[in-house]
Amino acid sequence: MYSDAEMMAQLAFQAENAETEQEAEAFLGALAPLAFQAAKWALPKIVKHGPQLIRGAINLGRRLWRNPATRHAVRHVPRILGRTARDIGRRYADGRPIDAHYVTRRLVGHTVHAANGPQRHRHHRHHHRHQQHHRHQHAARHARSARARTGAGRRKARGRARRR
Repeated sequence: MYSDAEMMAQLAFQAENAETEQEAEAFLGALAPLAFQAAKWALPKIVKHGPQLIRGAINLGRRLWRNPATRHAVRHVPRILGRTARDIGRRYADGRPIDAHYVTRRLVGHTVHAANGPQRHRHHRHHHRHQQHHRHQHAARHARSARARTGAGRRKARGRARRR
């Protein structure tokens, strides 16, 4: 499996650095059968929908390759294809139906997930931690002031104020 993954990464790198669009398409077309090997147990269904997956990978790679700002994202195509093949395999193993619409939806879903990338997840984690920190500070501040106004705490607070 490692050699297939390494080969897929190499083909994606070559597609990313291709001189022409046709050259990039050739590398991406060769990439798809290697991605199918990740889900060998579901080969009957993957082979049936293989041409659609190959077309989807080529179209995705072509769109990414055409725009210089997104050309670097071509290296994620093997992961997208592998995850799509894995999902098809899992659905096949569960005995659920697989049609062309499902294959397309999974391919698009994994593409969107890869496009959002770790930067977006990192932002959400930071934002969540920031909110928790402020919530904790706010609760602690109000707890201190509430303690100062009740019973023995209030007497202590008055005593401290008198001593100063």
